Order: sequence, then C-alpha cells, then structure tokens
Amino acid sequence: MRRIDPESQNVEVYCSKDGKTWEHVFVFDDRIKGIFEAPRSTRDGHLLCIAATKDGPAILRWPGTELCEHPEIILIPQLDGAIFPFGESSWYQTEDGTIIVLWRDEGFSCRLWVNYSRDEGVTFTPPRITDIPDSMSRIYAGRLDDGRYFLCNNAFPTLLNRMHLFLLISDDGYKFNQVYMAANDPTSQRLTGLLKVHGYQYPCCLADGNKLLIGYSINKEDIECSMIDMTKI
Repeated sequence: MRRIDPESQNVEVYCSKDGKTWEHVFVFDDRIKGIFEAPRSTRDGHLLCIAATKDGPAILRWPGTELCEHPEIILIPQLDGAIFPFGESSWYQTEDGTIIVLWRDEGFSCRLWVNYSRDEGVTFTPPRITDIPDSMSRIYAGRLDDGRYFLCNNAFPTLLNRMHLFLLISDDGYKFNQVYMAANDPTSQRLTGLLKVHGYQYPCCLADGNKLLIGYSINKEDIECSMIDMTKI
C-alpha cells in the first residue's frame, strides 16, 4: 500500500505477429521515463506524443512515422504553480494546422492547461491555464471523423471528484461549447487502495466513423467501454 519509485525507468518496444511470441526491437532514450498516450501522426507525417522525462514534462516528435526511431525531446516549462509530473496530456491538430496540447495539472488548479504549436510541432508556446474544469485526472482529446473535436475528462472543478466523466465537443478546436455526460451512475470501490478513488477515470478514445469509443476505468477496479453515436450529438 505504498508507491514504489524505481531507481531507473525506461520505455522499450516489443512486437509480435501472432500475439504469442514477442520480440524486443527498440529501447528509447533513457531520459524518457514514461509515455501515457500512444504516439499519433501529425498532418505532415510526424509521430507526436507527450512524455515524462528525467528533466521534466516533454513533447516527443519523431522524424517521421517510424516508431522505432529516437524522437526529439521538447521540454515544456511548468509556470505559475502548474505541475505536470507525469506528462499526462493529450493533443489534436486543428484545420489550420495548429497543434493544441491539453495538460493535467497537479498544482491543484482544478483546470486544464494548454499550449500550442503553429509550425507542425517544431516549437511550442509556454502552457497557460484554461477555463476548462478538471478534477485532476487524465484526459483524452482528438478529432472526430466528421471534423469536430472532442475532449473527454472529469470536467468537475473539485479535486479528485471523478464521479462524472464528461464529453466536450468543439466545432473549431478552440472553443468547447457543447458538454455531455458520458458516465455518472453511482459507483464505489469494492476495496480501498493506494491512489484509488471512486468514479470513472482515465479515458482512452477511438473515433470510428460515426461512433466514438471510450474506454475508462471504474474505481480503478474494472474497465468499461462505451460507444457513442456521434450523429445524435
């Protein structure tokens, strides 16, 4: 019932053709401690994701779409009391090419922070606080197949209140003006444990045609997947 901090952390890649036999194929730069969200491709063909490194939060930008290459590490400053210790963030690219990155803040602001790039991820602005509530949990953002943008998070301005999982929708990627409840049925833990709280948390999303699939943890004990028909939203 305690956090175990390893002396060293690193990210490695294994691959398999049949899901049974696995081969070790790559080791990332030892400065990279963890990656919470799989890399996705930018419009101009560069894999991009956010990571925690030995030097702080960073954005990783690959030379192309080959995962087993060393990415550039772009360190991101933590300003005005914001803390991004584990690089828990998500991003999308707007129609005009701007890459927008939303950050979970562990500085107790109960708001998401944002920074952006207008040069395809070569450089990024310093993060700024937004008016989007967040109970200090992980998030997932992206673009729907119909061109709209989405953000899934615990958009509730009370620390660690994860009983409500929201889906926010934007037409342009700059202003989220539609809010829907993705999950909020009463739920509670069967067993207490370290870093566990009640509720729906840590979403991971996949846009698939007219559907949005949302996988999330319930109480950090079970995994559930919801499928939303986006033609009705």
